Amino acid sequence: RTRARTRQGTPRYGDGKILVIFDNDHDLRRDDEHRYFVGNREVEGVTATLKDVGLINDEWFTDGHSSRGVAIHAEMSSLARGAEPFMFLDPDLTGWVKSGQDFLTMLKAECHEIAGVEVMRWHRLYAFAGQMDLITLRENRIYIWDFKSGKALKTTRFQLAAYSMLVQPVIGEKMVKRAAVELQEDGGRAKVIEYNTPAHFHDGARFLSYLTAARDRREFGPKGGA
Repeated sequence: RTRARTRQGTPRYGDGKILVIFDNDHDLRRDDEHRYFVGNREVEGVTATLKDVGLINDEWFTDGHSSRGVAIHAEMSSLARGAEPFMFLDPDLTGWVKSGQDFLTMLKAECHEIAGVEVMRWHRLYAFAGQMDLITLRENRIYIWDFKSGKALKTTRFQLAAYSMLVQPVIGEKMVKRAAVELQEDGGRAKVIEYNTPAHFHDGARFLSYLTAARDRREFGPKGGA
């Protein structure tokens, strides 16, 4: 199970270490097609749910986009864990990675502690799962960051609201802040898009309605209802 760990004696971010508060749910696994399983039981992924109800259209998403996104996320994960930049990085990715590295430096300057990197969790009540790129802690608040190598979609707000629900059982009464981080191809300053206003308060409930709709669509749709 995902568990909270003691902070005492743990090296701080900036020493090349992670303050581990969140780790993976050990009964959860993800296959090469990004499907999540608990034992032999498949549980819906957050992004897959939004696709199922038509809120994400990935038909334009080419193999090139996919491989680029995977490489950038892998490098960001490594940097967040305190590693040095990969010396043989594809030159075409240098700008995005520099943008991300500068963002991590900014977090350090603002006294964020890295509490989890690429954390996979599943919700035991609602039975959905997801992987969070980066979780930080500052002033008793939890921050969930989602890296984007392109523009954040309008539906990213619901993705991050679902992630917020995944960490809630661990953190208790701590406030959760969430944001997308648009990394810049030219190496410029990353654009942070926050989802923390009153207009976003019901995003979690809206995601649950999409989750229900996706399940109903499979069960009662043209094939299920035949």
